[in-house]
Amino acid sequence: MLSRDFYTSLRVIIVLSMCIGAGVAYNRCKTTPEQDDLAHFVANSLPRLRMADREISEQLARLNDVKLKPSDARAIVTNDVMPRVVKLRHTLAEQPHATREVDELLKAYGGVADREAEACRTILRAIDDPKIAGVDGVKLVRGEFEAVERAHKAWDDQLARTLATHGLTKTTR
Repeated sequence: MLSRDFYTSLRVIIVLSMCIGAGVAYNRCKTTPEQDDLAHFVANSLPRLRMADREISEQLARLNDVKLKPSDARAIVTNDVMPRVVKLRHTLAEQPHATREVDELLKAYGGVADREAEACRTILRAIDDPKIAGVDGVKLVRGEFEAVERAHKAWDDQLARTLATHGLTKTTR
């Protein structure tokens, strides 16, 4: 027969093991402020930013129509796309964030918006400047569209890296 001290020691060891297990579980499930801020950004801010950016991309895609007159293309850029880009920049500036990670993501997305604005300026130069007319203008504008796509890809990659660094998963675009 085992002694009473043995059973008491066994009970103490069991209670201590349960406490340690609860502490480990709590620490594993607890989120950091960065994770909380990133999760809030991805769940609340990112869908609005993506929607605004999708609208800009749709309007820019209208410019690929070969039947579009230069005056109509100019109207699309100046009356529709540029105001949307400016609004996107203001939306980025107003996004609430509490951590450096989200601040860096917002600044990088601002770089994408700047790239879109530069593409618009290039389109207007290609329309207005007779020296850039024709094939050279088309090449210049297509190059800007490619630069916008590269900026989007770079930002998506930065988002994925940031989320992976903090143990979160990437969302789809």
